[in-house]
Order: sequence, then C-alpha cells, then structure tokens
Amino acid sequence: MRLLSEQLEDPELAKLYRGLLASEARHHATYVDLACLRWPRPEVDARLAELAAHEATVIAQAPPLARMHARSPNDQWAP
Repeated sequence: MRLLSEQLEDPELAKLYRGLLASEARHHATYVDLACLRWPRPEVDARLAELAAHEATVIAQAPPLARMHARSPNDQWAP
C-alpha cells in the first residue's frame, strides 16, 4: 500500500492508500497486543520474526509483479 500510494498520480487515491496503510498498522498493533495477553512478549516477537522470514521467502520466490490481492489473468480458480 505504501508503494502504491507513492506511485499514484491521483492525490485522492494516494491518500486512500496511505489511510489503508495506517489502518493495517493499527490492526497489526492490536493483534500483537492481544497475543501478548496470552504469551510472553519474547515468544510473540519470536513468532513474528518466524512469520516475517517465511513471508520474505514467499516474496523472494514470487514473480516480480506488483500485485495486491490480485491474481494473474492466467491463474485458474480452484473449485
């Protein structure tokens, strides 16, 4: 969303994506806070690091196409 907001020529659309990014950041903080009610912070941080490493691997293996919740026109929908 940050990358989209920085590249869009339409100021209102860029503003929308910046707002969505801020909203997602608040959601992240809320979920981390909730997790810390159940597990110690070091465990939560370790799990977040594990998830970040996995996401980095997935992104590194993905085709170099900018997408957000999108699919390629050649992708087939699974039933």
